[in-house]
Amino acid sequence: MVPMSRKERLRQRRARQAEEDPAAKKRPKKRTATTAPDPFPAEPAEPAEPAEPAEPAEGPNEADEMSASAFLAAVKGRLMEWGKVEQYHRFVVALSGTVDVKLAVKILRGHEDLLQIFQRKFAPQADLRSTKREIKEQEEQEEQQAARARRRVAPVAPRPPPFPPPRAEMAQPVGAGEEEDLPRPPAFPPGHESEEDGLDSSSLAAAIEGGPQECVRQLVQLLFDRGAESDTERVAVSRYALKVVSKPRFPRELYILRGAPGIGKSDFAQERLAELRRLEPSEESAARLSHICAASDFLSADYQGEEYQFEKAMKNNEMRALLSMEAGIHPVFIDCPNLRLWDAGCFVRSAGKLPSRTEK
Repeated sequence: MVPMSRKERLRQRRARQAEEDPAAKKRPKKRTATTAPDPFPAEPAEPAEPAEPAEPAEGPNEADEMSASAFLAAVKGRLMEWGKVEQYHRFVVALSGTVDVKLAVKILRGHEDLLQIFQRKFAPQADLRSTKREIKEQEEQEEQQAARARRRVAPVAPRPPPFPPPRAEMAQPVGAGEEEDLPRPPAFPPGHESEEDGLDSSSLAAAIEGGPQECVRQLVQLLFDRGAESDTERVAVSRYALKVVSKPRFPRELYILRGAPGIGKSDFAQERLAELRRLEPSEESAARLSHICAASDFLSADYQGEEYQFEKAMKNNEMRALLSMEAGIHPVFIDCPNLRLWDAGCFVRSAGKLPSRTEK
């Protein structure tokens, strides 16, 4: 074989490649376009002037609208206006360290302007709407739990029936329904002091018309009507009462003590009397009988719970209190059980007619 030149080998290799790739035959050949020089070249453009920077808008932008210290001052002032100063410390704690968004929103709820600034500065990624919704749902759950707790703590008290139960009819002996004129025992034993006439309403009215000295005389007579006490004590009470009456005071004080016997009403009355008046040691007994109206002063030593004795003692004690108030003795203590409000009604009505002040 005659050796081929390098150029011939290149031509044969291109022919083989063309046979293998038929698409290469259809590909147009690239032509380099030659342009003639422009006889009238364009003038070079002048360089554009650099744009002037835009002037900043007047006033601070949203980022610099309020500093942290100014924001805290605004929050404190707003909470002071709403009377919630104690929540300011909780708000500062919520901002320290990791921001407690829920607590901050709960404190600033209702102040939308402060909430917007809080979101921009401290919680830009927080969703305040969902946070408000969570707070509202949590409060509703707490209210429901508190209502259930109140219902558990305060059970429903039993209610009485709307009508009294019917009485069972019992068989009665023959002749029980017939009225018989049988002798009845007396209400008081024979010769008992309750049969004696005490101070009635007419005597009380006459004493009031007679003035303070007549009221004091009737008061002493009511206290020592049985004659068992000594004349010394009678004179001491009369002298002390006239001494108090000679110095009138307005308004006068009336203390109505209430409670079962034995709870310390008498001790309280004596202590209060010692605070209000300066008493000599020799005047303590007379002052107690003049100021402290106790029904037990009219009960006998052999009192065994008889109803007639108790009723008379209460009546005499009522007369005694009225005479003390009309005479001008102050203060006056009503040392009786007075378990029911209407038990003290007579004393309150009498005090209402005088320039007095009633305390229970």
